Amino acid sequence: MVWFFVAWVLLTTLHQIAHAVMARTVGWRVIGLRVGLGPVVSRGVIFDVPVEWRLFPIVGLVEVLPQDLKSPRLKNALIYAAGPGIELIFAGILVIALGWDVMMSETDSYAIAGLQAAALAAVFGAGLNLMPFSPQPGVVTDGLGILLSPFLTDEHFKRLMVQPILEQADHHLRGGNPQAAKK
Repeated sequence: MVWFFVAWVLLTTLHQIAHAVMARTVGWRVIGLRVGLGPVVSRGVIFDVPVEWRLFPIVGLVEVLPQDLKSPRLKNALIYAAGPGIELIFAGILVIALGWDVMMSETDSYAIAGLQAAALAAVFGAGLNLMPFSPQPGVVTDGLGILLSPFLTDEHFKRLMVQPILEQADHHLRGGNPQAAKK
């Protein structure tokens, strides 16, 4: 179980990085990456992306913004699929490297047991993320995001594109600077 949870934390990070890399690959802007729940333990910037590490690194979130309206539904689905996809690729690489028999056998080797647990955590994590449900209002799993992507309207993506501009204008207005808000 210890190996499983250690692998889960590492895979959660890999999962979120895959979403961010795919977003950048399709030309979308990554505005934030968060790994974990609870209080913030550390903040930083990696490749111009603000990153937060939280106390319980068992889930994560990547915030992305479309930069154009060229195939936004496909790009959205690809971004959602990248997280579980990298976990399944990781598990597949372990199975290929060690062999199916080793992956499915009992062992006294801590290294093999750790790799078996990592593969199991990867498959479990991908499967859980591909389940189509909404754990809380406004949040969807990768599976539901993939399924909903073809049905999102252009207006949805347009709203996402202008959201940072509206938030910045609101910030200026609340700060008593209406001239800056007009810009």
